[in-house]
Amino acid sequence: MPENGGGAVGDRLAPVLRPVRAGNGFEEALEQILQVLRLGLVVGGERLPAERELAERLGISRVTLREVLKVLQDQGLVESRRGRYGGTFVLPRPTDTGGEELRRRIAGVDIEDVLRFREVLEVGAAGLCAAHGLTGGRAARLRGALAGTRDAPLADYRRLDTLFHLTLAELCGSPTLSVQYAAIRATVNDLLDCIPLLVRNLEHSQRQHTALVEAVLEGDAEGAREVMREHCAGTAALLRGFLVCCPSEGDESYGVWGFIYFIRVFDFLGFSLYIFRDLIRVSRCSVLVVLEVNAALNDEFLHEHEPGMAAVLRGYRA
Repeated sequence: MPENGGGAVGDRLAPVLRPVRAGNGFEEALEQILQVLRLGLVVGGERLPAERELAERLGISRVTLREVLKVLQDQGLVESRRGRYGGTFVLPRPTDTGGEELRRRIAGVDIEDVLRFREVLEVGAAGLCAAHGLTGGRAARLRGALAGTRDAPLADYRRLDTLFHLTLAELCGSPTLSVQYAAIRATVNDLLDCIPLLVRNLEHSQRQHTALVEAVLEGDAEGAREVMREHCAGTAALLRGFLVCCPSEGDESYGVWGFIYFIRVFDFLGFSLYIFRDLIRVSRCSVLVVLEVNAALNDEFLHEHEPGMAAVLRGYRA
């Protein structure tokens, strides 16, 4: 069974699950549990909290909860197991190597609008947390969420990163903001799942997370807002580079402008250009693309760190 990275399952669900409103208990409970699954807060093979706990968190009867779980089971998202170690278990997501399902899911998404709304919510949450002050158990929760992302396996990073941001939103003291953020984060995760994980970017994000937590716990509201604003800008730049700037694979210019954009993005983020070879591979650019951007590359740096690629550039320039 997968390890419960990021703390006990119940703790991970705290930023998302809340009592539903009277009148639409079934629908809203289903929405919230679907959101939990979509955000990856409970991974394939893990068990959902016991029925009693779930029903109490959602403010519904166990009869209504069972109806919700039946829908999820019918959709192939969970399964019920009997016995001493039984319960409701999340089923692994089917592998979609081509990413076609995700592409369909984001086809109608206004990426700029999503990124703008995400920034407004996250910057606001960071400022509120710092202004109100986090002490005791609340401060410990934020530190714990940060620790969960530190040295996380690559496969688990986005899930634990999601939990960190959800925790910050919950701790800001605005239930409405927390609800809205959970919804927009699910869409952001769909977008992120369409682009590769770049280790250098994750390292940079982790430094920003650390600076953010320090600012929040020191009560520096303006500093917290600024760090979060920069953090959101970095993620937005990557998403635009992969999903907005790059045409479809059938387009002859596929990857060209995306790669040029990446040179600007990584320069903006302060990343050295030695990773440009990996970006060519990720963006599926041809050597001709390198010619388009070679003016932005430092020949001396390439000669020292990437002699093979430097030779290729010299040959094509000739």
